[in-house]
Amino acid sequence: MVRLFAPHSGIDLHRLAEKPFNITQPSGEQVWACFQRCLAFEDPQARWERLQNLVAKQLHDDALKVRDMPTLALEYQDHLFVSLYGSNGTNAAEAEYSNASILLNVALALEDFDNFTQISFDSWKISLSDSRPKEIAKLFPKLLDDSAVTELSLALGLTEAQHLWLQHARRAVPNWAALFSHGLWSADVRMPFVCKLLSEFRDLPLSAQSYLAARTSLRSLLAENRAQLPGNFLPQLILVVEGETESILLPHFANLLGQNFSRMGVMLLAAGGAKQVARRYFELRDVVTLPMVLCVDADAGEEIEVASEALRDSDRLHVWKDGEIEDTLETPVLVQQLNAFLQTSGGPGSVSLNDFPDGQKRTVLLNKLWRARGLGNFDKIGFAEVIAANLKDRAEVPPDVVRALKVLQDVHSRSARKTVGSVSSNGT
Repeated sequence: MVRLFAPHSGIDLHRLAEKPFNITQPSGEQVWACFQRCLAFEDPQARWERLQNLVAKQLHDDALKVRDMPTLALEYQDHLFVSLYGSNGTNAAEAEYSNASILLNVALALEDFDNFTQISFDSWKISLSDSRPKEIAKLFPKLLDDSAVTELSLALGLTEAQHLWLQHARRAVPNWAALFSHGLWSADVRMPFVCKLLSEFRDLPLSAQSYLAARTSLRSLLAENRAQLPGNFLPQLILVVEGETESILLPHFANLLGQNFSRMGVMLLAAGGAKQVARRYFELRDVVTLPMVLCVDADAGEEIEVASEALRDSDRLHVWKDGEIEDTLETPVLVQQLNAFLQTSGGPGSVSLNDFPDGQKRTVLLNKLWRARGLGNFDKIGFAEVIAANLKDRAEVPPDVVRALKVLQDVHSRSARKTVGSVSSNGT
């Protein structure tokens, strides 16, 4: 039996102590899962649903069952979240970084407003319940809105849904101070960045001005450390490709050309096929504000035609001229890499230029060559990994890939200019 508390919410602990719930404290793996969800690039509704699931797994109470979690009013859900994943105030480090944790959470929420559309926040708000049955309400103390967050919302002209998201971020604060201790998160490259932010925020008071200052510090530190952070962490643009082959080869080819996806803040999404690229685009287009670049095969089909007609002004589509990305390799380079692949995999014999006559689809030829050697279907992913390990000459980067990466660079440059202008105009 664990008693609930929420030190960041002004809760009467004595009153709450009289209303214990039967909940299980999360394991280290679950705490790490919570941090990952909080830092994930997901629209508000999807992110909070995943965090709801983490909380629901810990409920074992007759008064409050797992099925009740989504039906609770948001402040009750926030209360349960903090009770499980927030600071309990018993640790000196947690108390020292109490304000810093709140400031970090609010700063991340402010970034959400730049990355996600108003529709995404409205959808999240609509998904919430405002149910407060008496038998449940009596188990929770009343949580009040933070006046500093309200002041900030008014100053920024936030909508009702955005204001609710910001108050939610102010209440549902995980125990970020735990990142200073050893855990499953210790090897994650984002953790030094987060810990440095917490150190910078440690002595700041909780005020509207401090929330804005925290966002400014986050942006500044992100710019300084962008190259050391994964592209999907606070990304600047989204690259949607068909599968793992492109996910392996495009970052490698980009590095050879002096482009670094991490430094550019490129979030790479493998959709799982040409039709899935179109589906993912339509899923994202209405919820994210970030520009998107789509890369698809030449035979992608009518779904991509529909997507191309629906592109926003900030988005671009690149179609591989010769079919698939492996088809873009010059034939001598292809043969060289295939022989390296055969040697690595222990396959018999070798291939030559004569195995690839003009006008025939390479994927068909490669499957025939591999089957003839008793190797089954051609392993495109394994081949991509061999190319990434062995191809070191930028002159061997296929011209069509160079064009695709030029499109990506142009979109990134426009996005970077827009971001700088936005920050300057806001003065934050």
